[in-house]
Amino acid sequence: RFHATCPRVNRYVSWLWLALACCTLFGCQRCSGNPYQGDAILADAAAAPSLEPTDQPIPEAFQKDALWNQAMQSEDDIDLASLADREGASGLLDALEVGGKVGQTALAALPMADDAPVAFRRLSQLVLLTQGSAQQRVMQTIFSIAETPIHRGEPIDDGGAELCAMALTRLVQDSKTPAPLRSLAISTLRLPAFVVFVDASTNPMTPGAPPG
Repeated sequence: RFHATCPRVNRYVSWLWLALACCTLFGCQRCSGNPYQGDAILADAAAAPSLEPTDQPIPEAFQKDALWNQAMQSEDDIDLASLADREGASGLLDALEVGGKVGQTALAALPMADDAPVAFRRLSQLVLLTQGSAQQRVMQTIFSIAETPIHRGEPIDDGGAELCAMALTRLVQDSKTPAPLRSLAISTLRLPAFVVFVDASTNPMTPGAPPG
């Protein structure tokens, strides 16, 4: 006869409760399903939208918006600047998550927003979560924001620039990072917006030196 008081069963039940307690109290990666648990940049990151050139349908709301429609079709700096002026960084970040042509247009317009640096936090995640041409687009946007002077007010950054510097440093130090992307990351880290966060003792970047 099988008894619930069997020592082997008791040990099994004890281990089961211990495993459940680990998942509940400590949120272990395997139980939570978050591969970035504990990562300072990616722990709370949402999945990256598709920013590769695709035939992804454009949502009707953007098709019917004359300014969005014009900016998506022309990709002209004047139209992108008008879009950035109206939407601001927050509106463009929301559109970025739509992906496809809308997301690509939002990326292109972000450096023209007066409060563009508020996008650094999300861009620091996307530059690590994307690959190929999408990653290059995100990297170029980060560079363009960092080198563009801000004309009105002092935008709230909430630590985004420091996270961005951490993400770019990670790319620079990763031997798998494509050479063109690594070179652009180094150039970006040399800009005043980020260089203050660069630890010269751990970062292989040295001013004037070619990327290794």
